[in-house]
Amino acid sequence: MQPVRTARPGSRRASSLRRRVSLVRSLVSTLGSFIWSITDQLRGPYRANQYCNVILPLRVLRRLDCILDA
Repeated sequence: MQPVRTARPGSRRASSLRRRVSLVRSLVSTLGSFIWSITDQLRGPYRANQYCNVILPLRVLRRLDCILDA
């Protein structure tokens, strides 16, 4: 097994890696915000204890759709 090579702190490779990590974190944060905004819109008049009345049937329908497409 070969040793894992790491970039030196001042190298271009290290700065490129830091930029990529920063970009990925930013993307994950943006997507998370987007998903939470959608859930806030979908909640609408439902209270927390009523979510299962909506989400579970939708999950079952989605699963059936996936099975029938295969």
